[in-house]
Amino acid sequence: AAADPPVPSPPLPRSTAATVATEGDSSGTSSTNQSSDPAVAADSQARQTIADEVSLLIERQVQAETQRLRSQLSDARQTISCLQSDLQQTRVASRTKVETMTTAHKAELSRLQRQVDSVSASSTTDHAKLKGEVQSLRSDLSSARSRLTEMHAKYQKAKRMAKQRDGMIKNIIETMQQQDDSSPSFSPSQMEPYYRMGEESDVDDDDDDDDEKEDRRMITAMDPTDWREKVKTGFQVLPNRLQGKLNGRNGAERDALLGKGAPSICDFDMSITPLSGWGDDVRDDVDRTSSKQRSTAGWLASFAVFEPHWQVTLADARATGTVNWNGTIYEFDDAPFYAEKNWGGSFPSHWYWVQCNAFDGYDRLSVTAGGGTRKIPLGKTESLGMVSVHYDGVFYEAVPWTGDMEWDVDPWGRWILTGRCTSGTRLFEAQVKATCNPEITPGVTLRAPTKDNGLAYFCRDSFLADTSLSLWQLRWDEEIGDHVRVDGPPIIDCATSKQGGIEIGGGPWWDTWKSKSNMKEPMKTLVAFPYLKRGILKRGRKKRNTYN
Repeated sequence: AAADPPVPSPPLPRSTAATVATEGDSSGTSSTNQSSDPAVAADSQARQTIADEVSLLIERQVQAETQRLRSQLSDARQTISCLQSDLQQTRVASRTKVETMTTAHKAELSRLQRQVDSVSASSTTDHAKLKGEVQSLRSDLSSARSRLTEMHAKYQKAKRMAKQRDGMIKNIIETMQQQDDSSPSFSPSQMEPYYRMGEESDVDDDDDDDDEKEDRRMITAMDPTDWREKVKTGFQVLPNRLQGKLNGRNGAERDALLGKGAPSICDFDMSITPLSGWGDDVRDDVDRTSSKQRSTAGWLASFAVFEPHWQVTLADARATGTVNWNGTIYEFDDAPFYAEKNWGGSFPSHWYWVQCNAFDGYDRLSVTAGGGTRKIPLGKTESLGMVSVHYDGVFYEAVPWTGDMEWDVDPWGRWILTGRCTSGTRLFEAQVKATCNPEITPGVTLRAPTKDNGLAYFCRDSFLADTSLSLWQLRWDEEIGDHVRVDGPPIIDCATSKQGGIEIGGGPWWDTWKSKSNMKEPMKTLVAFPYLKRGILKRGRKKRNTYN
C-alpha cells in the first residue's frame, strides 16, 4: 500500500525496547489473528527488525561505554596509587629533613648557648683586664706628657744654643772670607763650635794642664794649613771645608775587625759650596741665596722621641778638592756632594734609601728618598717613608704627615718609591726608580750601629744605580674625590742618571718589601703642627692683604 515509511523512534532503554517488541508481537499476533492483511504484516515485521537493531546498537554502545569507564577507573586507581606512594615518600623525606634540621638547629643553639655562657663567664675577667690596660695606658700617657714637657724645655734650650752657635758661625765665615789660610792673625778660638776628633798632633802641650788639653782636643779647630802640617791622623769639619787623614784597614773587608784586613790610607781635603740644605731657597737683602733649613724627620726629631734620628744637612752641593786612596790621588772640581747625619742608639731594624743629585742635563736637581721601621714611644714601632726633591731652589716634600708614600723594594737590585703631598699649597706627586744588575753591581757591605752587636755588617750600598725621577703637579678632582695629576707636561719628565746612591739595611731581606706609610696618632698630628701653623699664618696674611 502507499503508506509512508515508518519513522524510527528514538533509542529506548533495553527494557523499554523489549517491552515494545513484546507489545508489537502481541499486537502482531492479534492482528494476524484478527486480519491477514499483508501490509500490516510487513509493517509489523519492519518494526520488529528496527527494534532488534536498535536494541543491539544500544547494547553495544552500553558495553563500549562501560568498557571505557572501567578503563578510566583502572587508570584513576593506578594514578591514585602512585600519588599515594609519592605522598608517602614525601612525608617520609619531609619528616627526615625536619628531624635533621631540628637536630642541627638544636646543636647550633647548644653551641651558641655555650659561647654565650663562655663569654658571660669571661666578661668579668676581660673587663678587669681591659680596665687594667686602660689604667696602664693612662699612666704611660701621663709619663709621655711629662717627658714631652721636659723635651720641650730641652728644645727651647737647644734653640737658644743654636741661635748663639749660628751667630758664631756667621762671624767665623766672615773672618775666613777676609783672611787667607796662611794669615798669622787667624785665631783658632774662632772655630770653637767645630770638632776635630782622634787627632795626633806634634803641638807641644806639656806645659798645659789636663783640662786645657781636653778642651783644645775636643773643641778647638785649626787653621787648614796648620792642620795639614801638624795633624798625623784624624779629621776636621769646618763650615765649608772637610779635611781628614785616616790610617787603618779597609773597612769593606770583614777581616778588618780582626786586624787582618789590608792596611789602607785615605786622605781628603775638599771645599764645599752649598746649594740646597733641606728646604726652599731664600734670598737676603744683598741677594745672597741660602737654604731655609727644615727638620728632615719632623720637629720632634730634636728630642728623644724617635729612634734613630735623621737629618739631611746638604741635599745638594758642589765639592772641589782631592782624595788620596792608598796612594792613588783623585782630583775633582765642582763634583756633586751630599751630606746627612744619623744619631741615636742604633739604625732601624729594616730600611731602604735612594739619593741622587747628578742627573743628566740638570744643574740643580736632587732627590732623597728613604724609609724603614723605626721605634716610637711606648715600645711601639712604625714603618714610614718619604720622597723629597730640591729643584732650582724649590723644595718638594712628601712625608707621612703631609701626604702618603708607597715603596716597592727588592732585597737588592730594584727600588720604586712614590710619594704624594696632598696638603698645603704645593701639591705634587714624585716617583723615583733605581735599578742595578746584582751580578754587575753587587754593592759593598758596610757596618752600621745595631742595638745588641754594636757596629756590625748590617747594610749594603752602591753609588752606581740607574736612577730616574719624575715630578707631577696635583689638583683636587671633585668627581672622584681624590688628587689627580694636572693635565699637561710634568714638572720633571723622567730625569735620568747612572750615579744614583742606593742602600738596603737591616732585615733579613728575604722577599720584596712592598708597603705604604702608616704614621700613628698622636705623633702624626704633633709632627704636622708646624705645617698647620704655617698654613694658618699664610691664610691670615692673605686676608690682611685682601683687606688692605
